[in-house]
Amino acid sequence: MVPEVVGVRFARAGKVEYFDPSGLELSAGDEVLVETQDGPKEGRVVIAPAQVVHSDLRGPLEPVLSKACGEPVEPSKRASSGNGLS
Repeated sequence: MVPEVVGVRFARAGKVEYFDPSGLELSAGDEVLVETQDGPKEGRVVIAPAQVVHSDLRGPLEPVLSKACGEPVEPSKRASSGNGLS
Protein backbone atom coordinates (compact mmCIF):
# COMPACT_ATOMS: atom_id res chain seq x y z
CA MET A 1 0.00 0.00 0.00
CA VAL A 2 1.37 3.43 -0.98
CA PRO A 3 1.06 6.05 1.80
CA GLU A 4 -1.04 9.11 0.96
CA VAL A 5 0.66 12.49 0.63
CA VAL A 6 -0.85 15.95 0.14
CA GLY A 7 0.87 19.09 -1.22
CA VAL A 8 0.26 22.30 0.76
CA ARG A 9 1.26 25.87 -0.06
CA PHE A 10 1.37 28.62 2.58
CA ALA A 11 1.66 31.60 0.22
CA ARG A 12 0.05 32.11 -3.19
CA ALA A 13 3.29 31.61 -5.13
CA GLY A 14 5.17 29.82 -2.33
CA LYS A 15 6.95 26.51 -2.32
CA VAL A 16 4.81 23.37 -2.08
CA GLU A 17 5.46 21.33 1.05
CA TYR A 18 4.26 17.77 1.54
CA PHE A 19 2.31 16.37 4.49
CA ASP A 20 0.60 13.19 5.65
CA PRO A 21 -3.17 13.79 5.29
CA SER A 22 -3.75 11.74 8.47
CA GLY A 23 -6.77 9.96 7.02
CA LEU A 24 -8.64 13.20 6.22
CA GLU A 25 -10.43 13.38 2.88
CA LEU A 26 -8.76 16.38 1.27
CA SER A 27 -9.09 17.98 -2.16
CA ALA A 28 -7.20 20.75 -3.94
CA GLY A 29 -8.41 24.09 -2.58
CA ASP A 30 -9.12 22.88 0.98
CA GLU A 31 -7.76 25.10 3.75
CA VAL A 32 -5.87 22.99 6.31
CA LEU A 33 -3.97 23.28 9.57
CA VAL A 34 -0.67 21.39 9.43
CA GLU A 35 2.11 20.66 11.89
CA THR A 36 5.42 22.31 10.94
CA GLN A 37 8.76 22.63 12.69
CA ASP A 38 7.61 26.10 13.79
CA GLY A 39 4.26 24.83 15.14
CA PRO A 40 0.79 24.65 13.55
CA LYS A 41 0.36 26.66 10.35
CA GLU A 42 -2.57 27.25 7.98
CA GLY A 43 -2.18 26.52 4.29
CA ARG A 44 -4.09 25.50 1.17
CA VAL A 45 -4.04 22.06 -0.43
CA VAL A 46 -2.68 22.52 -3.95
CA ILE A 47 -1.94 18.87 -4.74
CA ALA A 48 -4.54 16.25 -3.75
CA PRO A 49 -3.37 12.91 -2.32
CA ALA A 50 -3.96 10.98 -5.56
CA GLN A 51 -1.77 13.44 -7.52
CA VAL A 52 1.50 13.03 -5.56
CA VAL A 53 4.17 10.51 -6.52
CA HIS A 54 5.34 9.39 -3.08
CA SER A 55 8.56 7.79 -4.36
CA ASP A 56 9.95 11.27 -5.13
CA LEU A 57 9.74 12.32 -1.47
CA ARG A 58 12.36 11.72 1.21
CA GLY A 59 12.05 11.45 4.99
CA PRO A 60 9.06 11.37 7.34
CA LEU A 61 6.13 13.71 6.71
CA GLU A 62 4.52 16.02 9.25
CA PRO A 63 0.74 15.50 9.71
CA VAL A 64 -2.24 17.54 8.58
CA LEU A 65 -3.94 18.33 11.90
CA SER A 66 -7.38 19.31 10.57
CA LYS A 67 -9.25 21.25 7.97
CA ALA A 68 -8.95 24.93 8.85
CA CYS A 69 -11.96 26.58 10.44
CA GLY A 70 -10.98 30.10 9.41
CA GLU A 71 -9.76 31.21 12.84
CA PRO A 72 -6.01 31.82 13.20
CA VAL A 73 -4.17 29.68 15.71
CA GLU A 74 -2.91 31.83 18.58
CA PRO A 75 0.63 31.13 19.86
CA SER A 76 -0.67 30.80 23.44
CA LYS A 77 -3.07 28.03 22.37
CA ARG A 78 -0.24 26.19 20.61
CA ALA A 79 1.90 26.16 23.73
CA SER A 80 -0.86 25.22 26.17
CA SER A 81 -2.49 22.40 24.22
CA GLY A 82 0.65 20.83 22.79
CA ASN A 83 -0.95 20.26 19.38
CA GLY A 84 -2.28 23.67 18.37
CA LEU A 85 -5.92 22.70 18.79
CA SER A 86 -8.22 23.54 21.63
